[in-house]
Amino acid sequence: MRFALKSRRGPHVPIAADAPKYLRKEIDRRLDAVNQVKFEPVLLSDDDLELIAAEESGAPLDHIYRMKAVDALNSLENALIEGSGSSNSFKRRPPGQDLRFHLLRAAKEGGPLATCDPKLINEFVECYYHARHEPLPVFDKSDYEQYMGLLDKLIECSTNRSTSTQKSSLKKPSLSLSPHAKNTSVTVNGKNTVRIIVPQDSREQDRDETSV
Repeated sequence: MRFALKSRRGPHVPIAADAPKYLRKEIDRRLDAVNQVKFEPVLLSDDDLELIAAEESGAPLDHIYRMKAVDALNSLENALIEGSGSSNSFKRRPPGQDLRFHLLRAAKEGGPLATCDPKLINEFVECYYHARHEPLPVFDKSDYEQYMGLLDKLIECSTNRSTSTQKSSLKKPSLSLSPHAKNTSVTVNGKNTVRIIVPQDSREQDRDETSV
């Protein structure tokens, strides 16, 4: 009893005290790994939404709007990955990472939200934190509609960014030689080599190519 009262971490007997040494190490390893487990599940499935719509009887559904708002964030993350281009350099947000930091990183130059106003991102993040972490004020239908409107604007910014990136890649000029061109290598001063493209049909005989 004295040991139990003096210990600030609970009972003085460690977990698996009578187990073999290798088993105690394995138990401690798995207990330490629990702190690293992070997962954000889908809160509402399609069946849940249909059941809620069928049994709706005027009862307050504030918690439903909160759950739908948290689930809707997944569509934004998918749009950001698609908006990063074919390289998919922008990765999905790790569970537990700050959402504001993740979206502002996407708004940097070259990111899928590079054309988005940072004020829009901050407003969206505040609505998300209200839905997920703040019990008061109540997150009702009007708040949910405002949240979804901001979400659609962010997805639109990401889509426009992806479209403009694809168009710019298609407009890059291709360096192709004419089938009637002839490549000639000339050595100047014994050091520098100059490649001169001379069309075969050209009638110019004397050309001054002294600049490198």
